[in-house]
Amino acid sequence: MNFPIIIQIPLGLEELAQAELKLLTDTKVEKAKGVLEGLFTLEEISALIPKLKIPTRILLRIDQFKCRDLPKLYKKTTKIKWSDYLLGEVPAIKVTCKNSRLMHTKKIESSIIKGIEDFYKAQAPKKKDLELARTLGKFQLNVRVTEDLVSLNFDLCGNRLDQRGYKLHSSEAPLRENLASACLFSFLKDQNKEIDLYDPMCGSATFLFEALSFAKDQKRSFQYEYMKAFKAIVPKDLKEKVPFKLNNLYANELDASTYQGLIENIKAFESTYEDTTKRILSSKGDGLEKKEIDSTNLAIICNPPYGKRVKIAGNKEEYFEFLLKKWKELYEPMFIGILIPKKFRDPKVKGLLKEKELLFQNGGMDVKFILYKNGE
Repeated sequence: MNFPIIIQIPLGLEELAQAELKLLTDTKVEKAKGVLEGLFTLEEISALIPKLKIPTRILLRIDQFKCRDLPKLYKKTTKIKWSDYLLGEVPAIKVTCKNSRLMHTKKIESSIIKGIEDFYKAQAPKKKDLELARTLGKFQLNVRVTEDLVSLNFDLCGNRLDQRGYKLHSSEAPLRENLASACLFSFLKDQNKEIDLYDPMCGSATFLFEALSFAKDQKRSFQYEYMKAFKAIVPKDLKEKVPFKLNNLYANELDASTYQGLIENIKAFESTYEDTTKRILSSKGDGLEKKEIDSTNLAIICNPPYGKRVKIAGNKEEYFEFLLKKWKELYEPMFIGILIPKKFRDPKVKGLLKEKELLFQNGGMDVKFILYKNGE
């Protein structure tokens, strides 16, 4: 049996997320602003969730119906088999409405809560389920009402998918893991050579951890694992998600406190992924000074300070050009990928040719990831 799934994607990354999904399954999805939607079996859903790295959340649509008044909404919700998705508790409910007769979000929420409570009055939950529910925290039910069409969608993830669970410390201006994966995937998926990857201002080394774990399952718990509907499900065998072709990975950080956090993150990552054969080689120092990197296939990737939370001196646009010029002079890498605010003009450095650009938001700021190819 197939179920409607809504895969939430950071704006601007929908096409990349669709390409990532195609690495794992041939199931067709429709692409829209901020989402991919398709029909999947529960076996396929349970296999996909730990593997996908670009999405933010995955929602399961449990019901959809026309409704114009609260009494009907209440009646419909009493008929849903909530025990397939809940452990006897009332979930956290998020309601959005648009162009519908049902417009009062609080009243919609109250009607659904009453319907769930009355369902459990007729079918009392088990004591052990209620005890487990108290330890897990509330499940999330998203209710969307558009032109009198009510959609009930359960979050299957719990914590956002970008919260991988392997990182102990974050830098002052961190990049979300799914955004880092999207940047990496945008150019590494096309590489036939085994490359060395270097982040000279790595912070908590999100780029490098994501590069190492792109083809690996996330080692954390998910909401769907506690839902009865998934209890007897055996995850479907998917297509093999080929890892990036990496040789050595290098991380450099100047700040002493951030560097200590980096070392602890590396240990935590290696403990989480004990089968990882590649290792991150770390150094402490100025990212604009030459490091011992012996590579003919080097790619540099960096999320430098923007001058907002982490201050930088002088003209910001000139600063980004200075970084690129310096790294080109020191290493003559194959590629340099840099993440900067969208409002700034593209840095231009002789010998570096703009290959790709990726637009999205990072921490509420419009940014662009620009990939340069060494043209000399």
